[in-house]
This record gives sequence, structure tokens and C-alpha cells, in this order.
Amino acid sequence: MKDFKNENINIRDLIEILKSKECDIEFVRIPLFEISAEEFLTFAKSDFNENNDRGLINALSNAKRAISNRMDELIKLSCLQKISVKNRWNIPTKMEKLNVIGIFVPGLFRRKITSMRNILEHEYIKPKDSKEVNDVIDIAELFLRSTDRYIEFGFLGVIDLIPGHVIFNLMLDKIEIYIDKKEEIIDLSQIDEKDIFELVRELTVLKTINTSYTHHCDMTWDDFYAERVNEIRKSFGQI
Repeated sequence: MKDFKNENINIRDLIEILKSKECDIEFVRIPLFEISAEEFLTFAKSDFNENNDRGLINALSNAKRAISNRMDELIKLSCLQKISVKNRWNIPTKMEKLNVIGIFVPGLFRRKITSMRNILEHEYIKPKDSKEVNDVIDIAELFLRSTDRYIEFGFLGVIDLIPGHVIFNLMLDKIEIYIDKKEEIIDLSQIDEKDIFELVRELTVLKTINTSYTHHCDMTWDDFYAERVNEIRKSFGQI
């Protein structure tokens, strides 16, 4: 890996750093939504057991919410939230983009979920086949189980380099780079979409291989960020 001590780091350099695996990684788990995908799935199963029209409708809705919640979680953790909102990605598009970055979403999910969603939300037709609703609940559970490994670490918070640190401040859609008492900012909203997707693919790979990492749990992003920036600036003798 090249020496960045006297050079500026750009998005292409970050991609190469991630590809090299020659760095230590820090992840941080922070709450993203008030209700989780797991809770929506639990609601769907409970609704289904009511065995009436209302129960089937609610079961179908909550199974769909479980899937949507998990997709939005994956989108956020993959630095794609701003692009998703800007381009108004719907569920099929989100599934397609997740496939692009290496998170496999089978075509069966897209077809089954989309067809059942259309029946309930666009044609106002009650689901008449409880087996079909149960199938959607099963698909939701399979989707959650197949994507658990991509969310268990949470946000990529920091890449520790020699010498220096890179903070992925995704809450503000930027990457902060601290090397040899210099501070640089990469504004992700100004980066070419092709480069963003390549960066995200490498982040996905990091979550599925054995590499050196630290895992911070039960912290808010503000607490994690303040703690790490203070540590970095102390090491630079700035505070």
C-alpha cells in the first residue's frame, strides 16, 4: 500500500486501501429505527395466528414491513441512503442495487413480494389464501436470516491506517481523513455514483471475511464519533 503521509487521499485511494485488507477496521452498532425488522416479523407471525381477514391483512403488511425495514437498514449501512432517496428507489430497485453491491437477493423474493404487495396496496383485494400469506412470512424470515451477517457489525466507523485514521461519518454523508496532523474531507454527495458503488462493494466484502476489526456495541454515533476524534487529535497533540 502506498505511503499517504505527504499526499491527499481520494475515493479511489480508499477503495484500494479496502481491497488491500492492510488496515484495522472499527465497526459500531447504533439503533437505526425505532422498530426493527425482527419485531415486524414477530408481529406478522402473531397476526397470522389470528386466522381471520384482519389477521391475514396485518400479517401480510407486517411481513412486507420486515423486508422493507431490513432493506433500508442494508441501504443505510452501505452508504447508499442519499442515492436511494434522491433517485426514489422502490422495493424492486433496492433489491437490484443490493445485488449489485454483493448482497444477494433472489429473484423469487422480488417476484413474490411485489405480487402480494400489489394485491393488497394497489387493488385493495383481501388475501384469500392463508398459505400464500404464510409463504410471504417464510420468505421474509429467510430474507432476514440470509442478510443477518451484513448487519451484525453495524456501521463501518473507522479504518486505522499507518499512519492515520479514516472516519466514515455516514450520518453527515462524508468521510474524514486524519493523517500526519492533516485533516481532509471527502463529501460523498459529490462522488461519482460508480465510485460509490465500488466502495460499497468493498465494504460488503469486509463484512464477510476474516479480517482485523474492533466491534463497538450499544453506543450512539455521536458518542462514538466524539470519542474517536478526541483520541485522534490527542495523538496529533492538538488537544
